[in-house]
This record gives sequence, C-alpha cells and structure tokens, in this order.
Amino acid sequence: MIDALALQTRFPDEMIVADAGSKDGTAELVQARCVHVVHGGMPAVERNAGRAAKGDLLLFLDADVLPPPDFFVRVLEEFEQKKPGVTTCFIVPLDGNPFSMRRVGKEGLVKLSLKYAWCEIYALIGKPVHNAPFKYEFGFSPLNVSNRLDFCN
Repeated sequence: MIDALALQTRFPDEMIVADAGSKDGTAELVQARCVHVVHGGMPAVERNAGRAAKGDLLLFLDADVLPPPDFFVRVLEEFEQKKPGVTTCFIVPLDGNPFSMRRVGKEGLVKLSLKYAWCEIYALIGKPVHNAPFKYEFGFSPLNVSNRLDFCN
C-alpha cells in the first residue's frame, strides 16, 4: 500500500501510519521514509490516532488498500466540488472477484453477512458493540514497503 501512495500523481501533505505493534519492521521502514508513526490498535483506535494530523482533510486507508495513481487528485476534486463532511468510496477486490476477498473467502459470504448485519442492527438502535457473540479477527498482510520509497521532502 505504501508503494501505491508513492505512485500518486499528487502526494499527500503528510502521512501517518498507525502501527499496532507490528513485528515485521514496518514502523522502522516507514519512519526512514519520513512517514510519521503513531501507536495503533483496533480499527477505531487506529483511526482516532489520526488526531496527530495537521491537515483539515483526513483520508484513512487500511494496509491492504491499493489506491490507483490518481486517487488523491480525484478525492480532492470531489471535496472541492461537493464539499461533503465525510465520504467513502467503492471497494474493489484486487482480483476483481468479490467472492474471493480475504475475509469472505475465510468465513464465507453468509456467515460474514450475518456478523455485519448483527453489528449494523446494534448501531442502528444506538448500542455500541463492545462484546460481540462471535469471533471477529483483525489482521492483515504486512505493508508492502520497498527500498525505493522516500517521502522525505
């Protein structure tokens, strides 16, 4: 994902990686390339770590996201034209097949859909989900960081 950011037609003003204690050297590799590293954790904790940002537009990307080279330009254009308070985008699996995404492949579409529906129902009735009656794994492949990447100046 970090390599995909290096290919953007417009670089971000700043980059922050919320690291949840990775043991693969990710934090050291991105720090060497002038990417700010903050303590992360579960997704909500990682996103709240975005408070370290100095800008007024925040873009949250997970480690397994590969945005196309014009992604930042298109996002900025959308914000300038429509002035939304918050937005999201479509998710497209890397192999183009929505039934082979990692989590769907591991848990199955029906089982995963039921988990998501349970969480959505709780959110709609205003009850935060602190303890779900099912196991939900968090985790992903390590960041793809090459030696050629450098965001310094």
